Amino acid sequence: MVTNIKTMRERTSSTSTVAISQGQGLEETVRDKDKAERKRKAEMARLRREKIMAQMSEMQKHFINENKELFQQSLEELEASTSAAAESSPPSSEPSCVSQVCVGPRRVGGAERRQLVTCILCQEEQEVRGHGRAMVLAAFVQRSTVLSKNRRRNLPDPECHDPLFMHPDLSLGIHTASCGHIMHATCWQRYFEAVQLKEQRRQQRLRGHTSYDVENGEFLCPLCECLSNTVIPLLPHTHTPDRR
Repeated sequence: MVTNIKTMRERTSSTSTVAISQGQGLEETVRDKDKAERKRKAEMARLRREKIMAQMSEMQKHFINENKELFQQSLEELEASTSAAAESSPPSSEPSCVSQVCVGPRRVGGAERRQLVTCILCQEEQEVRGHGRAMVLAAFVQRSTVLSKNRRRNLPDPECHDPLFMHPDLSLGIHTASCGHIMHATCWQRYFEAVQLKEQRRQQRLRGHTSYDVENGEFLCPLCECLSNTVIPLLPHTHTPDRR
């Protein structure tokens, strides 16, 4: 009886081993077939791309050969217009080697060019002019010690220094940052008044924590919600030197 049970166990274990081996062999065969199929498809796609590129190159060469006279004529017209523009342009009144002054009363501007900007509130396009509707940038002005050379030293009379060229020994300076978004001055004024009115209408108990303080003149940029507390006017590009 014991011998029969032992024999049956050995037969069962051998049968299980054979089944597992067959299953593993079948999985490896399927995996090899999938790998070969993917490789075959990748090769077919590569050949197809090469064929399409060769056809496009042949069509381009054929088009250029058929329209060779048109290309030559266009090139000649371009060269003629370039030479005519160079001859008609007036000579510069100032030598090119002279350094250009960009800031201050003796600044020298470049060529006049139009500057078109779009208001982020009314979406109206406006040219920046000295006598048109004012355009402004949302900005944030704060005290800063970033450019201070000696933060512990106080100048005796700091008011006499030019605000555009801050002295490095000032203990505190002014830092101005802007997100770069442009608005009409009138549009910004209406927006800021609406923000103030909204804050005033809300009851004190319903006011939640905000990232800006309206009482100190702070507001969020209408587009990017960057913290701001002032606006900077946009000025048109100067094209004539100022020799005052």
